[in-house]
Order: sequence, then C-alpha cells, then structure tokens
Amino acid sequence: ISREQLEFTKREKKILSSISKIIWSLFSFQPAQNSFLAHDISIAYSFEHLLISALLKKKNSAYSSDSLIIKTLQELTFQKYEGNACTSGVVFTRKVELYKEYISNSEIYSFEPFETPIIFTSSIFKNPLSYRYVDGKNAWYLVDNRLNIVGVILLKHPQKYNLIERLSGKHVQELSQQMPRVWLAYISRNNAVSVHFGNFYLQWSKNQWKLRDSNLLQKVLTGFGCSDDFAAALSNVLIALSELRIGSLVLIRNCLNINIGTGFIDDSEFGKMLRKSVVGKNFDALSSSGTIMGILSSDGLTTLTKEGDLINCGEIIKLTENSELIFGGGRTHAAYEASSYGLALKVSEDGPITIYKEKKKVLEL
Repeated sequence: ISREQLEFTKREKKILSSISKIIWSLFSFQPAQNSFLAHDISIAYSFEHLLISALLKKKNSAYSSDSLIIKTLQELTFQKYEGNACTSGVVFTRKVELYKEYISNSEIYSFEPFETPIIFTSSIFKNPLSYRYVDGKNAWYLVDNRLNIVGVILLKHPQKYNLIERLSGKHVQELSQQMPRVWLAYISRNNAVSVHFGNFYLQWSKNQWKLRDSNLLQKVLTGFGCSDDFAAALSNVLIALSELRIGSLVLIRNCLNINIGTGFIDDSEFGKMLRKSVVGKNFDALSSSGTIMGILSSDGLTTLTKEGDLINCGEIIKLTENSELIFGGGRTHAAYEASSYGLALKVSEDGPITIYKEKKKVLEL
C-alpha cells in the first residue's frame, strides 16, 4: 500500500500493520469458547472497531475491556436527554496507581476518588447524572484494566481553553500523552466519539473511524514552506472548523504576482471596507483577536502567504473546463483550480479536510 503525494507517517504505518494481525486473530482460536466469543463480537462490531480496539490494547487480540468502553460510548451518542445530546468520557489505564499519582501532581487536572470502585458496564449511563456530571468536556471517569471506575478526573480551569483549543483537543492532550498505556475516549461534537492515545487522535462518526491527525496537516504545510508555528495554528483552526461542520477554502500561495481571482462574493463598498480592515494582517494577530475562524469560514477563497499573512478573502476563482471533471460541489472545484497556484485546503460542511496541490489530491482527513 502506498500514497503517491505523501508518504505514510509512523502512526499510519502502525495502523496498516495491525490489519493482518486482526485478520489472523479472527481465525486463530484455541478453546471453543473463544470461537463463539469472536463470532459474537464480529457481529456486534465492524472490522474497523476491532482494529481500533487492538491498537488500544497493543496486542493482536481485539477482545477486551477496551471494546466494551468504546461500544458503550458509541451507544450513548444515540441518546438525548431533554432534547440535548448525551456526552461523557473515560480515561483508561492499566497502571491506575501510577496514573493517580501523575494526576495528583498535575496543574491542569484534579482527581476525585470513589470510596468504593464501581464496575463499568454497558448500562453505566442509564441515569442522567452519570453523563451530566461526567460530561467528557470537563470531567472524565478513570477506569482500570479490570473495568473498575476508581474516580473522576476534573479540569481545574475549564475557562482557560478557547473554542479552537477545545475543538482541536488541546484541553485533553496531557490526559493521554504523558503516561504510557493510557487512552482517552469522549463524545465530542456531532455525536462523534474521539479517542486519544499517545500521539494518536482517532474519531468515530457516522459509523466510520478516521485518523484525525493534526501532525499530518502540519507535515504537509511545513513541507510546502510554512513555519512550524503557522502550520500548527492553521491546522488547529481547520480541525476546529471541521468539528463545527463549517466549510472553508484556504490557499497558501507559492507565487504572489499572479492575479487568480475574478471578483469577490461581496463586492459592495461595505465588503471592500471589511476586507481592507483585515488584509495584510498576520495569522497570529487574527487568531488573538478571535476573528480568524470568521474570516476562514466566510464564502469564497481565503489566500495566505507561507508566513501567514492574509492576502485576500472572499475571492471568486475562475473554474476551467477541466475542473468540471472533478466530482464534488463548488468548493471542491474551486480547491482543485486554486491548487494550481499553491496549496489548497478545503474543509467540507460534513467534516472532511482535503488538501490539493498542482490539481492532485494530497491528503484527506
């Protein structure tokens, strides 16, 4: 398996290398009871679920407590209470005492232990308090490898994280990245289940698993000549827009002396004044002012330099006859055409982030 425009990362290679192990595990049973167990699980889960569970367990077999937790959170995404979506989250560790010591020394999180551990079962979210209090946004259950819920982890300063940081998962990074054999799962926006372990970030949505790796976006951006800081900041904003299901089209220009637009979505005097107030500003300044998401999510093409300076926004790009051969809507056609002038990044309203370069698809997340 290969990818023409971008070499697979170590994370992707690890996932791909696990596929054969999962297939083999489905046919390599010893006791008869394992055969029945595998049959039942394979009916309940798709192959993707087995693969994710195996990655979390770091063993060939996918039949474990990891599967139960993920499945229970997936089922919770279909529940509503008083018209609102039900959410929760779990931090799972096989070294619970070591993890509790880590949390007790954290400046970001606190830990509230239970007097008596509670077993995590498929009916754990039967009552509203179980997911209203531990909502997966500011609180998560701590569960050990025997499925004991030993307490609740709380975010000390929830207000510290802005919308972009939360949507890109910055508020949960240290829950799973600083300790070995730990993973985190929680229900995020749009009834998706997000899973973090180590530097992996996977998401289940609409019965499909996807790798949501901002490092992949950053790798493409830095490979195109963007600075590390700008690449990281832009990646986080694009992931945030994707989580919000808001469309966007961004072009990082590789040549600044060619006019690529045929006009503007809003060509009124008011529109001109608004564009004039932001053109030339740097990405960092626009992020600090809280306006960057509004600019990138406006209709039309937003163009930036490799240094993150805003060239223009709300532009209309001319579509050639060849672009009509591309399957998709107007934003896809525009991204395909814009990629002739640099690196085009498109966020679809249904979530995926796609990158085009020289009229070729480089990556889709």
